[in-house]
Amino acid sequence: MRKKVALVGTGGRSGSYTRYGAKEQMDIVGIADISADNRTLFLGLNDLVGKVPEFDSWREMYDSVEIDGVVICTPNHQHTEPAVEAMKRGWVVALEKPIAENAKNCIELLNVQKEFDAQVLVGFVLRSSPFYKKAKELIASGAIGDIVTVQADEIPVVTTTSIMFRSDWRRNKKTSGGSLLEKSCHDMDILTWLVDANPITVNSFAGVRTFKPNPDLPDRCDECAIKEACSYYLPPEIYDHPDQINKANDGLLYKFTRDNSACIYNKGHDVFDYQSVQVEYDNGVVVSFVMDFAGGGKISGRHLKIIGTTGTIYGRMEDNEIHLHDKFSDEVETFKLEVDDSGHGGADRAHADIFIEMMNDGKIQPSATLEAGFISGMLCFAADKSVEEKRRVDLAELIK
Repeated sequence: MRKKVALVGTGGRSGSYTRYGAKEQMDIVGIADISADNRTLFLGLNDLVGKVPEFDSWREMYDSVEIDGVVICTPNHQHTEPAVEAMKRGWVVALEKPIAENAKNCIELLNVQKEFDAQVLVGFVLRSSPFYKKAKELIASGAIGDIVTVQADEIPVVTTTSIMFRSDWRRNKKTSGGSLLEKSCHDMDILTWLVDANPITVNSFAGVRTFKPNPDLPDRCDECAIKEACSYYLPPEIYDHPDQINKANDGLLYKFTRDNSACIYNKGHDVFDYQSVQVEYDNGVVVSFVMDFAGGGKISGRHLKIIGTTGTIYGRMEDNEIHLHDKFSDEVETFKLEVDDSGHGGADRAHADIFIEMMNDGKIQPSATLEAGFISGMLCFAADKSVEEKRRVDLAELIK
């Protein structure tokens, strides 16, 4: 039986729950977004023009249509209220990451989920990617013995960096929760999932070195003398090009970014453009993670190195392969991964399928739980607190 699904927020991420065949397994019964342009674009991309009721308010939609599941893809600071109400009404919730923009709202969401035993799928799609699933499988098989340390990074591509620092809300900590939370809570979650332990202390360093205000540059790209030499110059023929909708994740997000021609240096932001995070877990494993928006091109991507007592797992997600090194024989085995055309290294399709499975079975709880979202959020908040106070932070200070 097809389930009735409503969407709160119809920006770029919403399409990941309706594309790749998922839309054919459910009925979209309503969409709510304060932006009529977003609604129009979403409906057009999903061949739903004139077929779905549109609402400015999610509250009105909740009271107007029959719903089995809700997809919440609003900006981070608008997650809590629609998610809380949906959980109280007993609907299955797909909540985009991060779960909320501050610790207070994260705690409220977790408490409501526990009170109502709600089914919530957090948008940690990396758990469904072939790359990280294979890493998890190799760890579980004992292929590298016991994990000792993990090194990882996320070096966003130029398109992602543009979205982060030109977005109406992502570039402001009050609405996004900060760049680590907004961009790399994925990574904080996947690292905790791989280590399979509880984080206990966090140390972090961060700042702004690349995207500083530059008085020598104008506020608009069209007025800039160096635009042809700037990696972040985005004329409409780039971000409005039809091929963008076929580019997983960031290409599609471009179409929803409000101001692509504002100077990325002078747009104004209060989030970090680089951050290094060290996490100690209660099983003794130490993780080192770097997020840096200064990179681009061929070096971009998510890199991973898991060092164990007998070997190492390593690779770059975007290469669609992962390597296993045996410390004693010095031999390397390479695993080629089967990856479909959906975003996040072939994870978006599988993630949407989990949402559908949850609506079909009221007992299913996903791997990417609200508690996992809470822990990831607390790691990001602790890291930012460490930067601000220049000290190591105990997670118990935030989780009580």
